Amino acid sequence: AAHTAILSIIFVAKKYRHKGLGEVLLKTAVSEAKKILKIKLIVLETDEDNTHAIRIYHNCGFQRAGFIKGARLSCGKYVGRLTMVKYFSK
Repeated sequence: AAHTAILSIIFVAKKYRHKGLGEVLLKTAVSEAKKILKIKLIVLETDEDNTHAIRIYHNCGFQRAGFIKGARLSCGKYVGRLTMVKYFSK
């Protein structure tokens, strides 16, 4: 739908991690999508064990919306995928 954006991936190279850059990138992407695209909802997914990313998403106002158990094979084990959303008011 035209009012919805799907955030596919934000990746920060290892040497730049844990410096707040991921959160800055996420906040900028969210702000620009809201301003330019006039969206009302952003949806993203992440692995259930990606606690650092989940914390950043929560800090940026994303809420848990769903969970798919064993959705992805990672390093020989199945991990769940967490769906998160951020709604904007009118």
